[in-house]
Amino acid sequence: MAIEGAAESISAVAEALDRDYRAVHDDVSLLDDYGLVFVVEDGQAKRPYLPYERIHLDVELIGEQPGEERAPA
Repeated sequence: MAIEGAAESISAVAEALDRDYRAVHDDVSLLDDYGLVFVVEDGQAKRPYLPYERIHLDVELIGEQPGEERAPA
């Protein structure tokens, strides 16, 4: 079943990005957990599906002030 916007497989994404399969699988799984990417099971393959044309993220990063202790991670 072909789904418009779905990659062929996580392996195909890893190959296209020239990245390790495990790292891409972990990234796709995390994005799936947050609802940014969906994973469609198609037989043996898991197909990442992105139903959006564009995603806009607004992220604020704040550095440490001199003399402040780091918060535990």
